[in-house]
Amino acid sequence: MTRAPVPVAVVAALVVLAAAPAGRARLILISVDGLVPERYTSVTGSPLLRDLAARGAFASGVVGVWPTNTRPTHTSLLTGVTPAMHGIVNNEPLDPERRRNPAFNWFAREIRVPTLVTAAEDAGLSTAVVGWPVSVGMHADWLLPTFNWTHPRDAHLLRTLSTPGVFDDYERQAGEPFGWPPTDERRVNMALLLLQAHRPDVTLLYLGEFDAYAHTYGLDGDWTASAAREVDRQLRRVLQVIDAQADPRTFVAIVSDHGFIDVEHAVGPNTLFAREGLIELDEDGGIRSWQAFSHGTGGSSLVYLGEPTDEATAGRAGDLLETFARDERSGIERILAREDLAREGADPAATFALAMRPGYSLIEDTNRLFGNPYIAAMHGYPPERPEMRASFILTGPGLEGTGNLGVVRMTQIGPTLAKLLGITLSPEADNPIPLASR
Repeated sequence: MTRAPVPVAVVAALVVLAAAPAGRARLILISVDGLVPERYTSVTGSPLLRDLAARGAFASGVVGVWPTNTRPTHTSLLTGVTPAMHGIVNNEPLDPERRRNPAFNWFAREIRVPTLVTAAEDAGLSTAVVGWPVSVGMHADWLLPTFNWTHPRDAHLLRTLSTPGVFDDYERQAGEPFGWPPTDERRVNMALLLLQAHRPDVTLLYLGEFDAYAHTYGLDGDWTASAAREVDRQLRRVLQVIDAQADPRTFVAIVSDHGFIDVEHAVGPNTLFAREGLIELDEDGGIRSWQAFSHGTGGSSLVYLGEPTDEATAGRAGDLLETFARDERSGIERILAREDLAREGADPAATFALAMRPGYSLIEDTNRLFGNPYIAAMHGYPPERPEMRASFILTGPGLEGTGNLGVVRMTQIGPTLAKLLGITLSPEADNPIPLASR
């Protein structure tokens, strides 16, 4: 993976990563899916986020992992390693025939390396996880995970997968049911209950609604702007509780996973594979068998072979893609081979990857080569694109006035937070961000 430079904040030479006061540090980590750094670096951004950034340290941008999608990125954020190492290589598992129920990668047991949560638990710290991606089955003292709920009866499944008693405690304290679906407002309600009742040493909270609005209406849409204001309202609720607790050990980190690019064109490489006999369809148009499959939507995809060592099929699929890429309508900016994917830290099981030009979004359809996109904006583009840069703000003891850290790597955030907490991630984890006081 290409590594961006990490300039140390201006004027200082004193590294303060170990500057937490006596006693264990406390961390509240809040992810706002799709939050772009312009929300706190631009004068037209959020006053709340700009104030937070001014109080501590912030990145002008965070270079993500391949692909720049929610679940692999959130897992890299917690582990400090690339998807190739931690095992959550895309939002969805590879399943061309759709043999399982539509599902994202939800299960924490599939993460192959220590996370901030498991490292904190091992160190005897208390943990709370609310809505974090890839958290089903995560070992935390208080857990409310996320999964692909589709029906109000899934509320029973959410209770089953959450820490026993956490909903009973919430409803006893709030005097009302938790409600359905688990919106950002309800997730914040649960997080506030846990922060006030238990004061966990490490709290993870995920807010996902801004991302949904940006996908549907575009990054500059009016409804998206309204969703951004709602993010500020929810963050303000959390920060008010933290400020009222006045715990001098507390670090607050605001992070995100990717940016957005508006899209105008949809492209379906699997339609090409089907036409050329590399995908066999049944009478209903479903996939009966496949020799090559483009997995992933948005600004990139990973291309897999049914038989990964079949060099003849690899050559045939590669030639088809090379020819297709010469068609301007394909939107393909670059085709990555296995050695390129290894450098990016992407899934080693993939044979190729497709990287798209801005404005073009990949789809998995087998009956539509070109068309209009299903949604207005996407991510998943190569992490080196500036539009894909994510966010990072950090406040807490010893960080006052640290300022702009420049562009950092997504894989540096987890090690940075781990060092503040005095815990250890895997030996393969990236280096912490140098933090310096003005």
